[in-house]
Amino acid sequence: MGGLLKKLLYFIIGVVALFVVATIAISLFFDPNDYRDRIAEEARRETGRELLIEGDLELSVFPRFGIDVGRTTLGNAPGFGSEPFMSFEEARLSVELLPLIRGEGLKIGAVVLDSFQLNLAVADDGRNNWQDMVEHADGQQEPAPETEPVDASQQVELSIASIDISNAAVRYEDAQAGETYSLTDFNFATGRIGGGDPVDIKSSFNFELQPANLMGDFSIETALIPVDDGVMLRDAEISAVGIDALVSGLDQGTGFHVQIDAFSLKTLLTRLNIEPPVTADPDVLGKIIFDGNLRFADDAIAITDVELVVDDTTFTGGMSVARDEAG
Repeated sequence: MGGLLKKLLYFIIGVVALFVVATIAISLFFDPNDYRDRIAEEARRETGRELLIEGDLELSVFPRFGIDVGRTTLGNAPGFGSEPFMSFEEARLSVELLPLIRGEGLKIGAVVLDSFQLNLAVADDGRNNWQDMVEHADGQQEPAPETEPVDASQQVELSIASIDISNAAVRYEDAQAGETYSLTDFNFATGRIGGGDPVDIKSSFNFELQPANLMGDFSIETALIPVDDGVMLRDAEISAVGIDALVSGLDQGTGFHVQIDAFSLKTLLTRLNIEPPVTADPDVLGKIIFDGNLRFADDAIAITDVELVVDDTTFTGGMSVARDEAG
């Protein structure tokens, strides 16, 4: 019996040694930058666009198998200028190897995407700069082979350490309608995803809508709680165009509590490009505070325990609206 254990130990040591040697060999002799042209050609085949990887490709093998991609751009559609359709400064993804070997599921490390830029556009004649990629991809698709149904009991457990998107921007310009929408300074971060635990979420961005000349900022900090039929939000701290609010009780399912900190209505209207009312006292509407509950019943929507402060006056009460009246 002792001899069998010794042989098993030698076998395990040999496998580990082989793995270490393979890891060192890959690190020394395999350079992912040698495959830039092949990657670009595959992207061109799938999208019909030019993919340019300007930054370095870096590969890590142990204890995580990962890839780090430097600055990359995807060309725009013909007739939409030289600005890239999509670009980013860095993208990073890794997978932990030991949990895979031990059969503990697929554990993905931190997913990082820095300075992602997406430019969507519609020309004067109605053409857009993404339809050609859709059509090209459809033309490349082959009939999917028949596969056997997946046994849910055999599905691999998936977890992600975190997702971090920073300094992103999305711009949509419609020359036909004369409208432009943009999100800038977009940041999105999560905690660990997987295992049925709540997922911390934090996001912020600036927005601009033209020709409405509406601009401002928005941020939210909350958590997603997995439930049987999807997810729901936990307490959320929200800030938008100068208004700070706390929304709590979102995970109760039947209603929630809203608390809005003091803000100036005139300042808010100005930020929304709306002319504020002219008042004899310039300080009027300078302090608005709201606190109340919103409840959903089968036949009505009720606002209860309301406390509304307007300057030096406090209003209390509530109201109920039948669901058919509320639409």
